[in-house]
Amino acid sequence: MSALLQDDDDDAEEITEEELRRALSPGRASSPGDDGITYAVLRLLQQVPGNPLLRLYNLCLRDGCVPRAWTGSTIIPIPKPGTAKFRPISLTSCFCKGMERILLNRLMYRLQDRLSPWLFGFLPQRSTHHCLVDLYSRLSRDSVVAFIDLRSAFDVANRDVILDQLVDFGIKGNLLRWIRGYLSNRNSRLFFSGALSPLRSFHLGTPQGGVLSPLLFNILMHRLLTSP
Repeated sequence: MSALLQDDDDDAEEITEEELRRALSPGRASSPGDDGITYAVLRLLQQVPGNPLLRLYNLCLRDGCVPRAWTGSTIIPIPKPGTAKFRPISLTSCFCKGMERILLNRLMYRLQDRLSPWLFGFLPQRSTHHCLVDLYSRLSRDSVVAFIDLRSAFDVANRDVILDQLVDFGIKGNLLRWIRGYLSNRNSRLFFSGALSPLRSFHLGTPQGGVLSPLLFNILMHRLLTSP
């Protein structure tokens, strides 16, 4: 792993203006993180001569660096209708989400056809409908089906297994370093009843509300489904 992290002979080419434009497309909206900076502000930065936002993203990718301010989040619990339970909504940096969107597009281009065909969630042109059709086509009178609900699945995902599988997929160098940095040093705080809790560090899981998190979880499930 360490040798692959140091390997600069990878596909982490400079981010283009077109990639940035698509990542920050006008139809894309999201609540800001702790810095209060929205996608609208990032789109304005795009228009500044010299495109400092593009330069920042390329610097982060070149060095495999994730700024510490990008790894924090504020979690707001939203009541679930008809129950006493809450659904956590995580507010993260739009700076980070823009970078994630660019790298998500690159990773999907490389990995979509290599992921297990048994994965149906969070993937283009796949859905629960496709899963049900596939399941129905395989059913016979003597079939047994087991449905499993993975509780807090993203929260306990093993980061080392995700990184190992990325290496198996041929991801290395700057891009691998950036993803490792993205998964490391995560911290969150809770906003509830007008008060903020102290920051808490997390050493497991993929980031709540992260643009890359669904794909990274699918990569973990791919390892589970394809392991002997």
